Amino acid sequence: MPKLAALDGIANRKMTDKKHYFAYGSNMNPERLRKRIGYLPPSRKALLQEYALLFNKNSYKNPTEGFANIVQQPNSQVEGILYEVTDKDIAKLDQFEGVPTHYNHQPIKVECEGKITNALTYIAATIKEGLKPSPDYLNHLLAGKAYLSEAYYQQLANTTCL
Repeated sequence: MPKLAALDGIANRKMTDKKHYFAYGSNMNPERLRKRIGYLPPSRKALLQEYALLFNKNSYKNPTEGFANIVQQPNSQVEGILYEVTDKDIAKLDQFEGVPTHYNHQPIKVECEGKITNALTYIAATIKEGLKPSPDYLNHLLAGKAYLSEAYYQQLANTTCL
């Protein structure tokens, strides 16, 4: 009997080690996320209210290219993917996102399946106006089509690129 209780404790600890990560940028590409953390975690559609998606995060390769970022903006919303990840996964993503030089963690609340859920996302450490995404970068966002409304997908697809 003690073994069963010990197993329950392990299962409960593993459940509490999970956290939610809201992806709105290039990590909406499931294959990109799989390559970055080594597997594809459980995922669901999610909506972030009172924020807008901008491409105002400078690319480290091209000074005119913009990467995705979100900013608070009344009456706006950002669609994305809510992934269930671990602290280890976040540590791996931090390397790719350039924390704290390029992006920083931000706790947010997203709507998912009719409920408000606490999540972690990345916000650009510095911004620059007048940037545009490259077609290749934008395609990472478009790869999340299965998680986006048709209107939001079309809005992304119509983004002016470099």
